[in-house]
Amino acid sequence: MNRQSITYRMVDKQISQNMRENQFESIKNQVQDIIDLIVARENLKANIKIAEVNQLLEELVDFSTNDEELIEISKFQLLLSQLKTRIQNQ
Repeated sequence: MNRQSITYRMVDKQISQNMRENQFESIKNQVQDIIDLIVARENLKANIKIAEVNQLLEELVDFSTNDEELIEISKFQLLLSQLKTRIQNQ
């Protein structure tokens, strides 16, 4: 393996990591939007948003490359499940 090949792999790995971090930040923002919708008692919109975020998380699970990402994804999935339960109990 030559030096240039190693450098490209390192850069590719860093880009991939940055993209995933951006996705997790986006998911955090979307979860906050869901919480705001629940507080405003806009349950239909909150349920739709939960479904959208769940879909995104499922896609991330399919392409996840390490255990840390899977743990982070599972935390979001658990939180969304709790929020959905909260909506149903209102």
